[in-house]
Amino acid sequence: MDKMHDCPVLATIKAMGGKWKPRILWRLREGPATFGDLRRIVGVSEKVLHENLRAAKRWPDLAHAVKGR
Repeated sequence: MDKMHDCPVLATIKAMGGKWKPRILWRLREGPATFGDLRRIVGVSEKVLHENLRAAKRWPDLAHAVKGR
């Protein structure tokens, strides 16, 4: 029986995919940040940051770390 589709490690790797999510998470490890702070510090466009944060809404602990959006 293959239970890999239920593996939390694989789900995390899939969710972390992409160029910007690890950078955003690395910045948020320091604590909450505003949308503008993330844009400036991470060096990402508003559109890309918005898309990545929208995907992060599935992670309640991460979604509340971004203020003002």
